[in-house]
Amino acid sequence: MAASTKWTREQNLAALRLYRLLPFGRFHQRNPQVIALASLLGRTPSAVAMRLSNYASLDPMLQERGIRGLAGISDDARRLWREFEASPEDVLFEAETAVALMDARPIEAAGDPEVAFLEGREREALVKVRVNQRLFREMVLNGYGSTCCVTGIDQPSLLVGSHIIPWAEDVAERLNPRNGLYLNALHDRAFEVGLMTVSDDLRVQVAPNALRAPTLSRWLGEFDGAPLIFGGPLRPDVALLARHRARFATSS
Repeated sequence: MAASTKWTREQNLAALRLYRLLPFGRFHQRNPQVIALASLLGRTPSAVAMRLSNYASLDPMLQERGIRGLAGISDDARRLWREFEASPEDVLFEAETAVALMDARPIEAAGDPEVAFLEGREREALVKVRVNQRLFREMVLNGYGSTCCVTGIDQPSLLVGSHIIPWAEDVAERLNPRNGLYLNALHDRAFEVGLMTVSDDLRVQVAPNALRAPTLSRWLGEFDGAPLIFGGPLRPDVALLARHRARFATSS
């Protein structure tokens, strides 16, 4: 049976979720992720690609780059975008829940011991955090082209979506992909504790105390001054990088 012309809230949520995961330029109807979502929604890939391009017309990050997107977005989708801007964690969690129901799969990852022993509101709150952290990682992974931006390592099992400003420190930046770096586990930890920062011109800066330590210098010093590697279109927010540097400015 042909899909209704009017998009439901759940369908708009699913499209918004995919929009947040895909870098601009990958919204076309031949993209396997677009095709998969179209199949799940009972719509054509071209219809899903059009809805993604509609969302692009509302995205201030794209507007800053002079990208207009596709005009003519529905009032329902426009309202949903405003909801997302006001409360991204709530809306993306609702979107993930909607897609999981359509796909007949659990929303939480199997085998999470912390979730398994919780009930009620505690369980719901932790699942929400886990889901949104997973979505953040996927956004950063896609935006950086699945490549560590320091070393160029492209093995996903070794890589993490690293927050520039920690999750607990700034609620407004939790799901901002420009608050992310895609790093291997060693350099993720080095960045987290200030042994490594990133300059405004997007070059690696290794802390002087790490450069003076023979072992640390071996693993970190090689990249001091090197430009970040970008396998995709995403770039970190320089204002957030400056906040990260300021936290460790007294380190020596």
